[in-house]
Amino acid sequence: MATGEFELEVLSAGAPRNGVTGCVEVFAESSGLPTDVQFATAPVLRDKVTGGDWTGDVVVAPVPVLDGFEAAGAVLPGRRAPVGSVRAGIVVPADAPDPEIGTPEDLRRSLLAADMVVHNVASSGQYIKTMIEDMGIAPDIADKTVCTPTGSAVIETVAENSDKTVIGFGQSTEIQRLAHLGARLAGPLPGSLAKSTTYAAAIRAGGHEDAAGQFLGFLDSDVARDILLAAGIE
Repeated sequence: MATGEFELEVLSAGAPRNGVTGCVEVFAESSGLPTDVQFATAPVLRDKVTGGDWTGDVVVAPVPVLDGFEAAGAVLPGRRAPVGSVRAGIVVPADAPDPEIGTPEDLRRSLLAADMVVHNVASSGQYIKTMIEDMGIAPDIADKTVCTPTGSAVIETVAENSDKTVIGFGQSTEIQRLAHLGARLAGPLPGSLAKSTTYAAAIRAGGHEDAAGQFLGFLDSDVARDILLAAGIE
């Protein structure tokens, strides 16, 4: 394939951002094929892929989301590569003391005692919303719960309220990537509440199938695995 004929386009969910970016950079250099990557929240990603206004080649998304794309005919059946799993985590202001989160009951008490609870409205945030409902404390913390449009906005909100006792929820990789904003990963969700999201890559139906297949093959290589592990993607 001649370099410069076109640019391979990758659209990815945000949680595996650092790992996917690293893979794209190494693939582009090693293959000689210009490759661009863009990131979107899960709802926006769904709209782009199924709405027909995205004409890229490879989509990286949670496995259940890819299942839906495949059922809708938006991605090629049976053509996937693993990316890995990202754990849900708890984020607090950088200088805040460690909250009590060792057990589900510890977390429940900490949420009740917090001045602010923050999660997003995307798929990872919906899990947190249900978790809080299942704890039976949703009405008790409703007035101090802040819902943001994106995971990065969760981290920004936590960092901006460092004068308060704030507990936020997000994907561990995103929390670590944005730690420079003034927030830090306090730990994973405890015990039975633990949540991991598994991501994979698929080829858009109508995309540059051969080149996209090359990228999927790279994602399944030892080189890509090392890049993804270094980015916190298990």
